Amino acid sequence: MSLRIDVVLRVDSPTLSSAAVIGIVIGSVVLLLLIADLLCCAFGNLGILATLCRKTKRSPSDLDDEAKLGSGSLIKERPPSPLPLPPPIVKLGATTPL
Repeated sequence: MSLRIDVVLRVDSPTLSSAAVIGIVIGSVVLLLLIADLLCCAFGNLGILATLCRKTKRSPSDLDDEAKLGSGSLIKERPPSPLPLPPPIVKLGATTPL
């Protein structure tokens, strides 16, 4: 007669579920995008954070100046035309051929 002994090992540490793995992956991707945006903001003044910082740094007087530019009240005179126009040709009367 042979004796069979079944050994059952109990693991006390829980394994990561698929939801936890997906959460870690999404969190790491968001963190990488945030780091890339910070670097773009610091070195090139580009990105979402740079856009947000640019809007918050504006003072109300800057916004008023932009509104004046749009309405044309800051334009004092017309800029000169790039080429001078030729004088107009004036015909006073009809000439008859001889």
